[in-house]
Amino acid sequence: MDCRQLPLKILIGLAATVLGIILVVGLNPRHSLFTNKVNRLTDGPGLRFRKYGIACTKPFDVPLDAASVMPDGPPGFSMEIAFTSHHQGNSRFGILFMFHDGDDDAQLLMGQWRNHIVVMNGDDFDYSRKAPRVSTDLSELPQAPVVVTVTTDGEGTRLYLNGRRVDENRRLTLSFPGGGRSSALVMGNSVYGNIVWEGEIHGFAVYPHALAAADVSKHYAEWLENRDFSHALTAAPSMLYLFDGRPGAPVLDRSGRGRHLEVPTRMTVLKRQFLIFSPTDFSLRSAFIQDVVVNFVGFVPFGLVFTLLFRRGPLRIQRHAIAFAVILGFAVSLAIEIGQAWIPSRSSSLLDLIMNTAGTGTGAMIHGFFCRETPFVSDAPL
Repeated sequence: MDCRQLPLKILIGLAATVLGIILVVGLNPRHSLFTNKVNRLTDGPGLRFRKYGIACTKPFDVPLDAASVMPDGPPGFSMEIAFTSHHQGNSRFGILFMFHDGDDDAQLLMGQWRNHIVVMNGDDFDYSRKAPRVSTDLSELPQAPVVVTVTTDGEGTRLYLNGRRVDENRRLTLSFPGGGRSSALVMGNSVYGNIVWEGEIHGFAVYPHALAAADVSKHYAEWLENRDFSHALTAAPSMLYLFDGRPGAPVLDRSGRGRHLEVPTRMTVLKRQFLIFSPTDFSLRSAFIQDVVVNFVGFVPFGLVFTLLFRRGPLRIQRHAIAFAVILGFAVSLAIEIGQAWIPSRSSSLLDLIMNTAGTGTGAMIHGFFCRETPFVSDAPL
Protein backbone atom coordinates (compact mmCIF):
# COMPACT_ATOMS: atom_id res chain seq x y z
CA MET A 1 0.00 0.00 0.00
CA ASP A 2 1.05 3.58 -0.55
CA CYS A 3 1.19 5.02 2.97
CA ARG A 4 1.57 8.50 1.54
CA GLN A 5 -2.17 8.38 0.84
CA LEU A 6 -2.86 8.62 4.58
CA PRO A 7 -4.14 12.14 5.38
CA LEU A 8 -1.39 14.13 7.06
CA LYS A 9 -3.73 15.40 9.79
CA ILE A 10 -4.65 11.81 10.76
CA LEU A 11 -0.97 10.87 10.82
CA ILE A 12 -0.13 13.82 13.07
CA GLY A 13 -3.02 12.89 15.35
CA LEU A 14 -1.81 9.28 15.57
CA ALA A 15 1.73 10.43 16.38
CA ALA A 16 0.50 12.78 19.11
CA THR A 17 -1.71 10.03 20.59
CA VAL A 18 1.09 7.45 20.63
CA LEU A 19 3.52 9.95 22.19
CA GLY A 20 0.94 11.00 24.80
CA ILE A 21 0.19 7.40 25.83
CA ILE A 22 3.92 6.61 26.18
CA LEU A 23 4.53 9.69 28.33
CA VAL A 24 1.55 8.99 30.59
CA VAL A 25 2.46 5.33 31.08
CA GLY A 26 6.17 6.05 31.49
CA LEU A 27 5.85 8.95 33.93
CA ASN A 28 2.69 7.95 35.76
CA PRO A 29 3.57 8.64 39.44
CA ARG A 30 0.51 6.72 40.68
CA HIS A 31 -0.19 9.59 43.09
CA SER A 32 3.08 8.89 44.93
CA LEU A 33 4.44 12.37 44.13
CA PHE A 34 1.87 13.85 46.43
CA THR A 35 0.66 12.09 49.59
CA ASN A 36 2.93 9.97 51.74
CA LYS A 37 0.81 6.91 52.52
CA VAL A 38 1.73 6.66 56.22
CA ASN A 39 -0.73 7.26 59.05
CA ARG A 40 -0.73 6.99 62.84
CA LEU A 41 -2.90 4.22 64.24
CA THR A 42 -5.87 5.36 66.30
CA ASP A 43 -6.40 2.15 68.28
CA GLY A 44 -2.89 1.77 69.69
CA PRO A 45 0.75 2.68 69.09
CA GLY A 46 2.01 2.34 65.57
CA LEU A 47 2.29 3.60 62.01
CA ARG A 48 0.29 2.17 59.12
CA PHE A 49 2.25 1.92 55.86
CA ARG A 50 0.32 1.69 52.63
CA LYS A 51 1.70 1.53 49.10
CA TYR A 52 4.10 4.40 48.40
CA GLY A 53 4.74 5.30 52.03
CA ILE A 54 8.00 6.05 53.85
CA ALA A 55 9.34 7.16 57.23
CA CYS A 56 12.99 7.98 57.90
CA THR A 57 15.51 9.54 60.23
CA LYS A 58 18.04 12.17 59.32
CA PRO A 59 21.52 10.72 58.70
CA PHE A 60 23.39 10.03 61.93
CA ASP A 61 27.02 9.22 62.69
CA VAL A 62 26.92 7.42 66.04
CA PRO A 63 27.46 3.63 65.62
CA LEU A 64 24.90 1.29 67.14
CA ASP A 65 26.86 -1.88 67.77
CA ALA A 66 28.63 -2.99 70.92
CA ALA A 67 32.09 -2.84 69.38
CA SER A 68 31.76 0.93 69.11
CA VAL A 69 29.45 1.74 72.01
CA MET A 70 31.07 -0.59 74.56
CA PRO A 71 34.53 -1.60 73.25
CA ASP A 72 35.26 -3.69 76.34
CA GLY A 73 31.86 -5.40 76.43
CA PRO A 74 30.50 -8.40 74.56
CA PRO A 75 30.30 -7.98 70.72
CA GLY A 76 27.14 -7.83 68.71
CA PHE A 77 23.77 -6.10 68.71
CA SER A 78 20.05 -6.90 68.57
CA MET A 79 17.04 -5.53 66.71
CA GLU A 80 13.46 -5.96 67.86
CA ILE A 81 10.32 -5.03 65.94
CA ALA A 82 6.57 -5.54 66.40
CA PHE A 83 4.46 -5.37 63.27
CA THR A 84 1.29 -6.51 61.52
CA SER A 85 1.91 -7.44 57.91
CA HIS A 86 -0.47 -6.79 55.02
CA HIS A 87 2.22 -7.85 52.55
CA GLN A 88 1.45 -11.59 52.54
CA GLY A 89 1.38 -13.14 49.10
CA ASN A 90 3.03 -10.14 47.46
CA SER A 91 5.53 -11.37 44.86
CA ARG A 92 7.55 -8.16 45.14
CA PHE A 93 10.09 -7.79 47.93
CA GLY A 94 9.09 -5.16 50.49
CA ILE A 95 11.29 -3.52 53.14
CA LEU A 96 10.10 -3.16 56.74
CA PHE A 97 13.21 -1.23 57.72
CA MET A 98 16.74 -0.61 56.50
CA PHE A 99 19.89 1.14 57.64
CA HIS A 100 21.54 2.73 54.61
CA ASP A 101 24.69 4.82 54.20
CA GLY A 102 24.72 5.14 50.41
CA ASP A 103 26.20 1.70 49.72
CA ASP A 104 23.63 -0.95 48.75
CA ASP A 105 26.11 -3.75 49.46
CA ALA A 106 26.50 -2.63 53.08
CA GLN A 107 22.86 -1.87 53.89
CA LEU A 108 21.25 -3.77 56.77
CA LEU A 109 17.59 -4.59 56.33
CA MET A 110 14.56 -6.64 57.24
CA GLY A 111 12.20 -7.33 54.35
CA GLN A 112 9.30 -9.51 53.31
CA TRP A 113 8.74 -11.60 50.20
CA ARG A 114 5.33 -13.30 50.09
CA ASN A 115 5.08 -14.79 53.61
CA HIS A 116 8.81 -14.84 54.35
CA ILE A 117 10.59 -12.38 56.63
CA VAL A 118 14.25 -11.95 55.63
CA VAL A 119 17.14 -10.25 57.47
CA MET A 120 20.44 -9.61 55.68
CA ASN A 121 23.18 -7.22 54.66
CA GLY A 122 23.21 -6.17 51.00
CA ASP A 123 20.66 -6.16 48.18
CA ASP A 124 20.32 -9.82 47.18
CA PHE A 125 16.53 -9.57 47.31
CA ASP A 126 15.83 -12.54 45.02
CA TYR A 127 18.57 -14.69 46.58
CA SER A 128 20.25 -15.08 43.18
CA ARG A 129 23.70 -14.52 44.71
CA LYS A 130 23.01 -16.77 47.71
CA ALA A 131 24.03 -14.01 50.14
CA PRO A 132 23.84 -15.20 53.78
CA ARG A 133 20.62 -14.39 55.62
CA VAL A 134 18.18 -15.56 58.25
CA SER A 135 14.47 -15.92 57.53
CA THR A 136 11.14 -17.20 58.79
CA ASP A 137 7.70 -17.98 57.38
CA LEU A 138 4.58 -16.18 58.65
CA SER A 139 2.08 -18.25 56.67
CA GLU A 140 1.03 -20.39 59.65
CA LEU A 141 0.22 -17.34 61.78
CA PRO A 142 -3.01 -15.32 61.74
CA GLN A 143 -2.87 -11.74 60.48
CA ALA A 144 -2.10 -10.22 63.87
CA PRO A 145 0.83 -8.36 65.45
CA VAL A 146 4.03 -10.38 65.69
CA VAL A 147 7.36 -9.63 67.37
CA VAL A 148 10.56 -10.46 65.46
CA THR A 149 13.92 -10.25 67.20
CA VAL A 150 17.35 -10.56 65.57
CA THR A 151 20.52 -11.06 67.59
CA THR A 152 24.01 -11.20 66.10
CA ASP A 153 27.52 -11.62 67.49
CA GLY A 154 30.70 -13.57 66.89
CA GLU A 155 28.80 -16.84 67.17
CA GLY A 156 26.40 -16.06 64.34
CA THR A 157 22.93 -14.62 63.88
CA ARG A 158 19.68 -15.84 65.39
CA LEU A 159 16.11 -14.99 64.42
CA TYR A 160 13.22 -15.18 66.90
CA LEU A 161 9.50 -15.07 66.13
CA ASN A 162 7.22 -14.28 69.08
CA GLY A 163 9.96 -15.13 71.56
CA ARG A 164 10.88 -18.48 69.95
CA ARG A 165 14.03 -19.12 67.92
CA VAL A 166 13.07 -20.04 64.35
CA ASP A 167 16.33 -19.71 62.42
CA GLU A 168 20.08 -19.49 63.01
CA ASN A 169 23.06 -18.91 60.74
CA ARG A 170 26.41 -19.46 62.44
CA ARG A 171 28.29 -18.20 59.38
CA LEU A 172 26.54 -14.84 59.38
CA THR A 173 27.41 -11.86 61.56
CA LEU A 174 25.33 -8.84 60.63
CA SER A 175 26.82 -5.35 60.65
CA PHE A 176 25.56 -1.80 60.51
CA PRO A 177 26.64 0.24 57.50
CA GLY A 178 29.11 2.99 58.21
CA GLY A 179 32.67 3.14 56.96
CA GLY A 180 32.97 6.81 57.84
CA ARG A 181 29.65 7.75 56.20
CA SER A 182 26.42 8.76 57.93
CA SER A 183 23.57 6.25 57.96
CA ALA A 184 19.81 6.71 58.04
CA LEU A 185 17.01 4.45 59.24
CA VAL A 186 14.23 4.05 56.66
CA MET A 187 10.94 2.27 57.36
CA GLY A 188 8.29 0.91 55.01
CA ASN A 189 10.37 1.46 51.89
CA SER A 190 13.87 1.78 50.46
CA VAL A 191 15.95 4.93 50.05
CA TYR A 192 14.93 4.80 46.37
CA GLY A 193 11.22 4.86 47.21
CA ASN A 194 10.41 1.80 45.09
CA ILE A 195 10.62 -1.24 47.44
CA VAL A 196 7.43 -0.71 49.40
CA TRP A 197 6.04 -2.76 52.28
CA GLU A 198 2.44 -2.65 53.48
CA GLY A 199 1.46 -3.14 57.09
CA GLU A 200 1.68 -1.62 60.56
CA ILE A 201 4.76 -1.16 62.75
CA HIS A 202 3.99 -0.98 66.48
CA GLY A 203 7.45 -0.77 68.05
CA PHE A 204 11.13 -0.85 67.15
CA ALA A 205 14.29 -1.09 69.24
CA VAL A 206 18.02 -1.57 68.69
CA TYR A 207 20.27 -2.77 71.52
CA PRO A 208 24.11 -2.49 71.50
CA HIS A 209 24.49 -6.10 72.63
CA ALA A 210 23.21 -9.53 71.67
CA LEU A 211 20.14 -10.41 73.71
CA ALA A 212 20.14 -13.79 75.39
CA ALA A 213 17.31 -16.20 74.51
CA ALA A 214 15.80 -15.68 77.96
CA ASP A 215 15.74 -11.90 77.42
CA VAL A 216 14.04 -12.30 74.06
CA SER A 217 11.36 -14.48 75.63
CA LYS A 218 10.93 -12.02 78.50
CA HIS A 219 10.55 -9.07 76.14
CA TYR A 220 7.86 -10.90 74.18
CA ALA A 221 5.93 -11.70 77.38
CA GLU A 222 6.06 -8.01 78.32
CA TRP A 223 4.87 -7.06 74.85
CA LEU A 224 1.87 -9.39 75.22
CA GLU A 225 1.04 -7.81 78.54
CA ASN A 226 1.41 -4.14 77.59
CA ARG A 227 1.15 -4.15 73.77
CA ASP A 228 3.98 -1.61 73.53
CA PHE A 229 7.77 -1.50 73.70
CA SER A 230 8.02 0.21 77.10
CA HIS A 231 10.00 -2.82 78.31
CA ALA A 232 12.94 -1.61 76.20
CA LEU A 233 13.32 1.55 78.28
CA THR A 234 15.23 -0.40 80.95
CA ALA A 235 17.37 -2.42 78.48
CA ALA A 236 19.81 0.34 77.41
CA PRO A 237 18.62 0.66 73.78
CA SER A 238 20.62 2.51 71.13
CA MET A 239 17.37 3.40 69.37
CA LEU A 240 13.79 3.06 70.60
CA TYR A 241 10.47 4.02 69.02
CA LEU A 242 7.20 3.51 70.89
CA PHE A 243 5.05 5.10 68.14
CA ASP A 244 2.84 6.71 70.78
CA GLY A 245 2.96 10.36 69.69
CA ARG A 246 0.36 12.56 68.10
CA PRO A 247 -0.37 12.57 64.34
CA GLY A 248 1.84 14.93 62.37
CA ALA A 249 4.66 14.92 64.92
CA PRO A 250 7.94 13.03 64.53
CA VAL A 251 8.16 9.58 66.13
CA LEU A 252 10.47 10.23 69.06
CA ASP A 253 13.60 8.22 69.69
CA ARG A 254 13.10 7.30 73.36
CA SER A 255 16.71 6.19 73.74
CA GLY A 256 17.58 9.85 74.28
CA ARG A 257 19.96 10.01 71.32
CA GLY A 258 17.72 12.19 69.19
CA ARG A 259 17.40 9.99 66.11
CA HIS A 260 13.73 10.84 65.63
CA LEU A 261 11.71 9.20 62.88
CA GLU A 262 10.06 11.66 60.51
CA VAL A 263 7.03 11.10 58.30
CA PRO A 264 7.22 13.51 55.34
CA THR A 265 3.97 14.98 54.08
CA ARG A 266 4.90 14.01 50.54
CA MET A 267 6.41 10.76 49.38
CA THR A 268 10.18 11.25 49.37
CA VAL A 269 13.03 9.71 47.39
CA LEU A 270 16.14 9.82 49.59
CA LYS A 271 18.54 8.63 46.90
CA ARG A 272 18.14 8.78 43.14
CA GLN A 273 19.26 6.20 40.59
CA PHE A 274 19.87 6.99 36.94
CA LEU A 275 19.89 4.27 34.27
CA ILE A 276 20.74 1.45 36.64
CA PHE A 277 21.88 -1.83 35.15
CA SER A 278 23.10 -5.10 36.60
CA PRO A 279 23.70 -8.44 34.84
CA THR A 280 22.04 -10.12 37.83
CA ASP A 281 18.75 -8.48 36.81
CA PHE A 282 18.43 -10.93 33.92
CA SER A 283 16.28 -13.93 34.76
CA LEU A 284 13.47 -16.10 33.45
CA ARG A 285 11.05 -14.81 36.07
CA SER A 286 7.68 -13.79 34.61
CA ALA A 287 7.94 -10.26 36.02
CA PHE A 288 11.28 -9.66 34.27
CA ILE A 289 10.08 -11.12 30.95
CA GLN A 290 6.87 -9.10 31.11
CA ASP A 291 8.81 -5.90 31.78
CA VAL A 292 11.12 -6.52 28.81
CA VAL A 293 8.24 -7.33 26.45
CA VAL A 294 6.19 -4.31 27.51
CA ASN A 295 9.13 -1.91 27.06
CA PHE A 296 9.90 -3.37 23.62
CA VAL A 297 6.37 -3.71 22.24
CA GLY A 298 5.24 -0.37 23.69
CA PHE A 299 7.60 1.57 21.39
CA VAL A 300 6.92 -0.39 18.18
CA PRO A 301 3.89 1.82 17.26
CA PHE A 302 6.03 4.89 18.05
CA GLY A 303 8.69 3.83 15.52
CA LEU A 304 6.10 2.99 12.86
CA VAL A 305 4.01 6.16 13.18
CA PHE A 306 6.93 8.59 13.37
CA THR A 307 8.68 6.95 10.41
CA LEU A 308 5.48 7.48 8.41
CA LEU A 309 5.37 11.08 9.63
CA PHE A 310 8.99 11.80 8.75
CA ARG A 311 8.34 10.32 5.28
CA ARG A 312 6.00 13.25 4.76
CA GLY A 313 8.56 15.88 5.71
CA PRO A 314 11.16 17.78 3.72
CA LEU A 315 13.26 15.73 1.29
CA ARG A 316 16.38 15.71 3.50
CA ILE A 317 14.30 14.26 6.39
CA GLN A 318 12.46 11.74 4.16
CA ARG A 319 15.75 10.14 3.15
CA HIS A 320 16.66 9.44 6.77
CA ALA A 321 13.17 8.87 8.19
CA ILE A 322 14.09 5.62 9.98
CA ALA A 323 17.18 7.17 11.58
CA PHE A 324 15.21 10.21 12.73
CA ALA A 325 12.47 7.99 14.22
CA VAL A 326 15.00 5.87 16.15
CA ILE A 327 16.83 8.96 17.44
CA LEU A 328 13.53 10.49 18.55
CA GLY A 329 12.49 7.23 20.25
CA PHE A 330 15.82 7.12 22.09
CA ALA A 331 15.45 10.76 23.17
CA VAL A 332 11.87 10.26 24.43
CA SER A 333 12.85 7.10 26.30
CA LEU A 334 15.90 8.79 27.83
CA ALA A 335 13.76 11.69 29.04
CA ILE A 336 11.29 9.25 30.60
CA GLU A 337 14.03 7.26 32.35
CA ILE A 338 15.61 10.44 33.74
CA GLY A 339 12.20 11.62 34.91
CA GLN A 340 11.54 8.28 36.62
CA ALA A 341 14.56 8.84 38.87
CA TRP A 342 12.59 11.67 40.49
CA ILE A 343 9.35 9.72 40.86
CA PRO A 344 8.83 7.41 43.86
CA SER A 345 7.73 3.91 42.84
CA ARG A 346 9.51 4.14 39.46
CA SER A 347 12.99 2.92 38.46
CA SER A 348 15.33 4.51 35.94
CA SER A 349 16.64 1.52 33.98
CA LEU A 350 19.26 1.27 31.22
CA LEU A 351 17.64 -1.97 30.05
CA ASP A 352 14.31 -0.15 29.58
CA LEU A 353 16.10 2.49 27.48
CA ILE A 354 17.66 -0.22 25.31
CA MET A 355 14.37 -2.09 24.84
CA ASN A 356 12.46 1.12 24.07
CA THR A 357 15.01 2.06 21.41
CA ALA A 358 14.97 -1.47 19.95
CA GLY A 359 11.16 -1.34 19.81
CA THR A 360 11.33 2.00 18.00
CA GLY A 361 13.76 0.57 15.45
CA THR A 362 11.57 -2.48 14.90
CA GLY A 363 8.51 -0.30 14.34
CA ALA A 364 10.48 1.84 11.87
CA MET A 365 11.60 -1.25 9.94
CA ILE A 366 8.03 -2.62 9.88
CA HIS A 367 7.17 0.45 7.82
CA GLY A 368 9.07 -1.01 4.86
CA PHE A 369 7.14 -4.29 4.88
CA PHE A 370 3.72 -2.88 4.05
CA CYS A 371 4.33 0.67 2.81
CA ARG A 372 5.29 0.79 -0.86
CA GLU A 373 8.15 3.16 -1.55
CA THR A 374 7.38 6.13 -3.77
CA PRO A 375 9.68 8.80 -5.14
CA PHE A 376 10.55 11.41 -2.55
CA VAL A 377 8.03 14.19 -2.96
CA SER A 378 7.90 16.53 -0.01
CA ASP A 379 4.67 17.76 1.53
CA ALA A 380 6.67 20.60 3.08
CA PRO A 381 8.71 23.33 1.41
CA LEU A 382 12.48 22.80 1.19
